[in-house]
Amino acid sequence: GRINPTTWLLVPGAGPGAFRETMQALGPALDRLRDSGVLRSYQLPTAFWPDPSNAQANRAAAGRLAGEGPVLLEQLEAAGFSTNSFLLAGGILDHWKRWSASGGTVPEWPSNDGARWLAGLVSGRRADGSWVGLGTVESFQEAPRLEGLPPGVQVAGWDRLGPDLLERVRDRVAWLTTVIAGVLVLCLWLAFRRWSEVLLALGALGLSFGVLIAVMSALGTTWNLLNLVAVPLLLGTSVDSTIHVQLAMRRHRGDLRAVWRSTGVALVLCAGANVAGFGSLAWSSNAGLASLDIVCAGGVLCVLAVMLLLLPPWWLAVHGNGPSADPASTTTGGPSQLYGAAVWRLAGILARRLPRGLLVAVARLGARIHMRVRPGRLDTVTANLLPVVGDDPLRARRIARENYGEFAEKLVDLWRHEAGAAGAVVVEPTGQWEPFRQAIAAGQGVLLVTPHLGNWELGGQLLAGFGVRPLVLSAPEPDSSLTAMRAQARARHGVDTLVVGTDPFAFVAVIRRLQEGGVVALLVDRPVLGSGVEVEFFGRPYMASVAAAELARATGCRILPVHVVREGHSYRAHVLPPVDYDRLLLGTRGSRRELSGRILRVFEPVIRQFPGQWFHFVPVWKDPGE
Repeated sequence: GRINPTTWLLVPGAGPGAFRETMQALGPALDRLRDSGVLRSYQLPTAFWPDPSNAQANRAAAGRLAGEGPVLLEQLEAAGFSTNSFLLAGGILDHWKRWSASGGTVPEWPSNDGARWLAGLVSGRRADGSWVGLGTVESFQEAPRLEGLPPGVQVAGWDRLGPDLLERVRDRVAWLTTVIAGVLVLCLWLAFRRWSEVLLALGALGLSFGVLIAVMSALGTTWNLLNLVAVPLLLGTSVDSTIHVQLAMRRHRGDLRAVWRSTGVALVLCAGANVAGFGSLAWSSNAGLASLDIVCAGGVLCVLAVMLLLLPPWWLAVHGNGPSADPASTTTGGPSQLYGAAVWRLAGILARRLPRGLLVAVARLGARIHMRVRPGRLDTVTANLLPVVGDDPLRARRIARENYGEFAEKLVDLWRHEAGAAGAVVVEPTGQWEPFRQAIAAGQGVLLVTPHLGNWELGGQLLAGFGVRPLVLSAPEPDSSLTAMRAQARARHGVDTLVVGTDPFAFVAVIRRLQEGGVVALLVDRPVLGSGVEVEFFGRPYMASVAAAELARATGCRILPVHVVREGHSYRAHVLPPVDYDRLLLGTRGSRRELSGRILRVFEPVIRQFPGQWFHFVPVWKDPGE
């Protein structure tokens, strides 16, 4: 019959003598169990245990052998053995000689290091001074009933230890599950940054494990100490799979075929390798290892089925193609989670109470940490700067790192400006603002255009000094509360805000402001989604805002390129020559695209001069293959 796992016998004894007596009584009991067919064989450490009576009977013989030791050693040497081989034999003969001559009592426990080490493999002393020895039995039954054993002998083994340990594990499952669930939700949030996708991931994980339990029930497999190890393995596989699948759905905008080609095939190959690896355990003679194979292999297949067959349709039902519309969200994760109303409000409080130098130091430190934590952002900034620096990767990387520090200092000055801190930032105008003053005096509408260069928000303070209340066109912030907070801060400094992209009639208000001789400011190097046109910028395809050309067509306003950059320890506002155009020729979309490109290219020399202050943390270059 099949030999089941070895069962251990723990044999107690108050001392070596009592232990020996217990083993002597245990032998006949095990013989009876073997003769009855319960046991196949057994082993006891009797042969290793000292017996004083036998030692006493052998004392005289040991003394005679020790006396003939020199003759024995000579014969060994004559037979060709080296003297090094005599060391053990010589040591034993010397010990016998001293022991037989002493006439002392026979020790009940080995007195030399080698014998103590050998005896320690099958026995040990407890804390109370008693002894315990180890025996083994092999049986033809699972958990055999060992009856008639001497008192105190304990039976142990994996088939008995497993259920006890499993019961102890179950006592800790509740709090351990809570901790794992919390960490899992945090990891999914950091991966997706969208609660809808976190909930989809949790639903897919729950269904995967539910299907696995159903498969185990159908196969008659139960949980045990070994196959519980599969739970964290399957959890890691499930989390990886749901992250890969959902991010692929974002990246390919819900295209199931593209998701299958890029991610589905890879997941199938990985699952096949895992199933093949775990499958080698199916023929294990250990029932626990065999059940581990069933749980691992079956769990991997259940996870694969749910992630590839059910999760993509769920994702499409919840999101459609929405979350993938912004290419930045698929490459860098979209706007930073730190860019929110709570952080902005806290920064304003600190800006009013702490010195600028301390804030700059802390902000630059945070920028360096962010570069380490989110290296993908740094890669994006480097790629954005490559055309600006002549496609020099090393220089682009160096300037990208400077860009982080410059942005940190820009934020500090902006927070201090919006919070009304004492000694707030001062913007010095250059001597080129005469065209602006002339247009204002003539009642002509002025459209100020600028890229994401320097600290463009500080320009409103300068215009207020000219007696002008400009209207700033702004895209909505990631947080609606932050959008309102920024608009209120601008209003306190004499600047009106119009959030574009949410009101289809917003352009009407802008046109009216320009026709009445007002001033409007907008950013031209990052259009609102769906409103950009492809132009050439630094020799590459680029999506630019067409809003300036559309407003020029509608109002005939004067277009003035401006930029506010930090030079040394102060900010300076520059005005470039006006962008000329023929309003009558702006009737076609091609002509408006041409004007948008000319407006943007005006800033090429300025951006080359201040590349570290051109702030873009999402991809800006259009793929020529798109």
